[in-house]
Amino acid sequence: MGNENPKCQQMQEIQGKIDLLRRNLEQMTPEQCTFYKKNLQALKVQIVNGAVGILREIVFGGLWMLENDINEEAQIVARAEKLMGTDLWKKQMRNAIRIMFREYSLQKFLEASIPLRTEIWFKAYGPYWVTKTVADPETGKMENGILNKIWGKRFFWSSEHGQWESADGQAVTIALPPTMELLKQLYEEVSLHGGKLKKQNGGQR
Repeated sequence: MGNENPKCQQMQEIQGKIDLLRRNLEQMTPEQCTFYKKNLQALKVQIVNGAVGILREIVFGGLWMLENDINEEAQIVARAEKLMGTDLWKKQMRNAIRIMFREYSLQKFLEASIPLRTEIWFKAYGPYWVTKTVADPETGKMENGILNKIWGKRFFWSSEHGQWESADGQAVTIALPPTMELLKQLYEEVSLHGGKLKKQNGGQR
């Protein structure tokens, strides 16, 4: 068998610690729980740090950028860090952590964190994304240089379908819309559905 994805390995390790915590709490007597309270708390801290680390990797690893955009990357991180420092973000994070320990599941934590990821994608990454969208001089259709670079083909925004479609008509892909106005509209829409982007049929991604 080939090597496992490092992120998958990390997730398995964190879930393993969650399972260990669950076994301990279910099998220990109240006296043992009291005696090993510090050990159990230390394990919880390891789990939280690991889970939050995975979340950050998922969030920042999914932000497509063009090469040499170092200054823009720093601005995205700064906007993201500002969001993470808000009381609302911290409250939502605490809720996701509670769910993780209640369900003993890293996956449940990541699902509960979807609104947090949405905040980053729209509010921290969105302003960068729209700067890479330009209008084709001949057709006036909006195309995004990031998508073109990733897929090796030109993708245009379809106002009719509300999605990005390849010029050859063979693929669509899920990504943020081309303008800040549309970005704000979509953010309001997905916020009503738990932060989940609508999936499109027949796409590459």
